[in-house]
Amino acid sequence: MAIWPALVAIALSVGWASTPVVAALGGRFQLIGLVPDWAWLAAVGFCMVVAVMVSVPGRDPRRWRCLALTSLATVGPLIGTLQRDLGMPYRSVEGAGTLVFLNANDPGERRVDGVRDCDRVLARLIELDADVTVLVNPGWRVPSAWRRSAAVREGRLEVRWVGSVLVASRYEVRSMRVVETLRGLQIGAVKSPPQAVEIELEVPDGGSFPKRILVVDLPSEQGIDRMEMSRQVASRLEFIQPELILGDLNMAPRSPAVRLLAPGFDDAFRSSGRGWGGTWPRDAPFLRIDFALVSARFKPATVRTFDPGAGGHRGLVMEYSNEE
Repeated sequence: MAIWPALVAIALSVGWASTPVVAALGGRFQLIGLVPDWAWLAAVGFCMVVAVMVSVPGRDPRRWRCLALTSLATVGPLIGTLQRDLGMPYRSVEGAGTLVFLNANDPGERRVDGVRDCDRVLARLIELDADVTVLVNPGWRVPSAWRRSAAVREGRLEVRWVGSVLVASRYEVRSMRVVETLRGLQIGAVKSPPQAVEIELEVPDGGSFPKRILVVDLPSEQGIDRMEMSRQVASRLEFIQPELILGDLNMAPRSPAVRLLAPGFDDAFRSSGRGWGGTWPRDAPFLRIDFALVSARFKPATVRTFDPGAGGHRGLVMEYSNEE
């Protein structure tokens, strides 16, 4: 009986390892790419518990060998969880520049404890006091209220709103434009087609804070071929040379479509993540679908998530060291 937990654990470990290959087949196979590392680890961990319960009472050496095999099966999912889902404990970086990204989901008039969702989100963003804040789908209430804030009136903060993206920045926003080349993609029926906005900031020389940012918002429908969509989006954006790509990609970290979308860019959370990385849904974030993709030159010192208080997503807070 002790062999069965080991066999199931090994099968699960093989399934975990083959996820990118299977997801690359497209169609319904791509849905397996949404299964996070921690879910595979939980399944293999359950087999481990069963193996311990079966093996400990007996003295048969074969039971202990089965337990050892089950233990080995946990290694891959465990490493994946530590790399992609769970970062190191957070410690602030002294004097760092901060950048915040959030899919705000158009916070509205709903009141909780007498406070409107839009006011709650804006208060949280002001509390974070980032050098640059990038919002996707801000609605009209947050931009309107932010433009009336003291920081904007006194010239300490510039607020720009183009397309579905809002930027609030202490640095001058040199340019901000919708990337028109994404129009007309042949990806099937979606409620909101892929959109992108290019941002260029006037950032002082030195340090690693990005000057050119590309914000990408991809549709949430999982029925479309996301591999093909990523190929098309990447080909339409190849003329842009960003230093940072931000986006609600509606894809998981192990999805091969993420690599197709931004060749040469890395998932910032893998090297700089702090704490739990899940961003959706906000109240119980078991999936990480909001990304900061970075080039080698402009990697942040830390990346962590935050709860904006309303909406469907958690946001990202990135700290950039001022040292070269």
